[in-house]
Amino acid sequence: MCKNNSGHSFYFTSCTYTKNQHSCDSWSYHERPNSNYCCSKVLTKLKKMEQNIINELKNYIDTQLSAAVSEINQATNQTVKTNLNSPEYAVFLQRTLGDLDPSFAEVAKQYLNEEIELTTTGGVLTGIITEIGIDYLKFTETTGTDTLVPYNHISNIILKGNG
Repeated sequence: MCKNNSGHSFYFTSCTYTKNQHSCDSWSYHERPNSNYCCSKVLTKLKKMEQNIINELKNYIDTQLSAAVSEINQATNQTVKTNLNSPEYAVFLQRTLGDLDPSFAEVAKQYLNEEIELTTTGGVLTGIITEIGIDYLKFTETTGTDTLVPYNHISNIILKGNG
């Protein structure tokens, strides 16, 4: 039993719905027996209601999902920032990068406090290696400028004065 827009009750005896056609064999109403209100109108209204409910659920899920993703992103960003700035991460990087190519640091140590010509990705520098780091060397140019040069930017070291 259903109610139409005016609030009257009605019953469907037999309804048939196919892909292209919908028909009711008989129907009856309380208080309005001569009404021509077909069940296809009820089905149309039910389909609209169903679609509205589906749309509301989709919007609710999208809103909740967006909020959750935003919260996860904020927490992840904060965790990454905290970890990247931690002393433990600095030690980890030093150990990891130091172990990648310890031989280069050993080569650079041979030229410590010696006047050299250093070929880098940025050009040629002349001066003295004053410090050997895990993944860099500190270089004092003949002009007096101190420069930190990452090992992966160095292509050649030539000893000056003895060469």
